[in-house]
Amino acid sequence: MSHQRIGLVLAGGQGQRFGGADKGLQLFQGQAMAITMLRRLEPFCNKLVLNCRVRSQLEYATRIEEQSWSVPCQIAPNHDTDFLGPLAGICASRPFLNAECLLVPCDMPTLPIKTLETLCRQGLLYPEADALYIQHQGIVEPLISLLRPAALNYIVSAFQDGERSMRRLLFQLACVAVDVPEAGLCNLNDPQMIQINEWH
Repeated sequence: MSHQRIGLVLAGGQGQRFGGADKGLQLFQGQAMAITMLRRLEPFCNKLVLNCRVRSQLEYATRIEEQSWSVPCQIAPNHDTDFLGPLAGICASRPFLNAECLLVPCDMPTLPIKTLETLCRQGLLYPEADALYIQHQGIVEPLISLLRPAALNYIVSAFQDGERSMRRLLFQLACVAVDVPEAGLCNLNDPQMIQINEWH
């Protein structure tokens, strides 16, 4: 791959709906959701980064080492003990991101490959944009996005100034909305959602 792109999976949340357990370690069709998301990103990236809680990094490292990867895969521990949301995870991962970043959450294992293909293809058409994000049936998906270095730097600065909304922050940048028709953009953020969607 000549185009430099780093895939980032955010799995550093509180896991409140899972009784404090890591959402990314919950199994979906026999595999931890965060690992499934890394696999989704793998074809489009030169490197993969998983952002997770410090206490869980050894467990994630074991899951990653159990498998074979076509690109390097690193862990960016999130030292945010106050669970300040996805922006905190992006900021913790910033030292690992020396190119544009293809961002996804850890809880969307039904995310179609086609969606990521469309996002990356549109990224090549809009090299001047700070960021591109997915939109489906008028609903903005700010955590499925392509973030350029300028956007990453802006996120870090805005977070330090107190910003906590990824959606609001994207609208402050030179962004392109990428509309996709496909289904599968569903956050499995509680055990019931996993059970309902697992074999559908």
